[in-house]
Amino acid sequence: MSQKTNNTEDQVLDQETQYTPEQLEAMRKNMIANYKAEITFLKVQAEYEKWAADVEEHKTRRYMAMARAGQIFASMEQEEEAPKKKKRTLKQEADV
Repeated sequence: MSQKTNNTEDQVLDQETQYTPEQLEAMRKNMIANYKAEITFLKVQAEYEKWAADVEEHKTRRYMAMARAGQIFASMEQEEEAPKKKKRTLKQEADV
C-alpha cells in the first residue's frame, strides 16, 4: 500500500506571501478597528472586575467585624460565668 500525503499545505506555508502596500494598510486598519472594539469590551470588563472585587472586600470586612464582635461577646460571657475567686493577700509580719 502506498501512502499519499497532501503537501499542498506545506507548499503554501513555505511560500512567502507578498502583500502590496495597499493590502498592508487595509490589514492595519482592520487590526486597529478590531483593537478599538476590544478596548471597549475590556473597559467594561475591567469595571465589572473592579466592582466585583470591591464587593468581595466589603464582605470580608463585614465577616471580620462579625468575628471580632463574637470574640468580644464570648470573652464577656466567660468572665461572667467564671467563679469569683477570693483575692489572695500575702502574709504580713504582724500576722505571723
